[in-house]
Amino acid sequence: MRYLLLFISLLPTVVMAQTVAPYLDSIRQTMRDDPDRVGYYVGEALRVDSLQQKSHQRELADIVVTLDSLQARSELELTLRQEIEMQAEQARQANWLYGLIMFGGLTGIILFLLIDRQRRQKRHEEEIQQLKHAAESLNSTHQRLFNILARDLAAPTQAFANLVRSLNSSSEANNPEYLDRLRDQAQLVVQTLHGALQWTFLQTGQVSLHRERLMAALWAREAVENCRAGWEERSQRVELLVPEGVTVYGDRATLLIALENVISELIFHTPTQQVLTVFAGDKDELVTVGVTSHSCSRPVSDFNLKSADHNKLWLADEMVRRNAGKVTVEPATGGGLSIIFTLPR
Repeated sequence: MRYLLLFISLLPTVVMAQTVAPYLDSIRQTMRDDPDRVGYYVGEALRVDSLQQKSHQRELADIVVTLDSLQARSELELTLRQEIEMQAEQARQANWLYGLIMFGGLTGIILFLLIDRQRRQKRHEEEIQQLKHAAESLNSTHQRLFNILARDLAAPTQAFANLVRSLNSSSEANNPEYLDRLRDQAQLVVQTLHGALQWTFLQTGQVSLHRERLMAALWAREAVENCRAGWEERSQRVELLVPEGVTVYGDRATLLIALENVISELIFHTPTQQVLTVFAGDKDELVTVGVTSHSCSRPVSDFNLKSADHNKLWLADEMVRRNAGKVTVEPATGGGLSIIFTLPR
């Protein structure tokens, strides 16, 4: 641009030199031929030069205006180009942002669907596992129930049936003692069946516990009386060492079944004409209730609470644990062993 302006500024001088050159030659010739006409030619030359300078000035002004117009147009085009490029860049950024948002949204939807599918699959698997555990538990309950009925109910039922069969032939059919034995055997059958059914109902959720404060002396006395047929048949005796003020907190029906089962178990493993002791006492915030046999024929290690060989103990342990307690088998002071319940007050 600077060189162009320099060229334009020198252009009138060059043109004027070319225009004036013929006049200068004519003036030289006239000055040689007619010196008087020199002034005239000089005046004419100056006038022509003045006219030409004005014309060139106008042309130069037009050129400058044109250049200014071109420069303004160029600047305008540059500004427009920059705005267009800026708008294009903004459009590209907006498209990139929209694409990123759409990609993120689709990714989020896909992740949500995958997570939801995994969650539903996991929940389905958990439900299957729960059903499987429920089926296994129900099957175990059935097996335990059949085992209890087969092992614990068979003997008293058979004894009761023998007594009934002998009614027609026995001379003691009208003997009150004989009738008492028949009643006790029937009661033992009912107790065994009731305990098995009560446990089954608890396992299947058909009954619930009704926990309350119980007098330990009354509870123990009732259990001992319910087991009378067993210990009288073996000529045994049961001592009650339960203070009147001791109380336990639990469900009466299940705790009664538990204590009856423990007494029956130790009656079976205690020789005839021996003594069993039912005791109770406070232990910190808990209460201990137990049965001791000093002449038990089997060691402590043989009494496994989980074994199928001791259904009565296993059932007692189940009942006590449902009442927030526990059952332990411990050596007794002076020999033998004790089966002890630890329960809340």
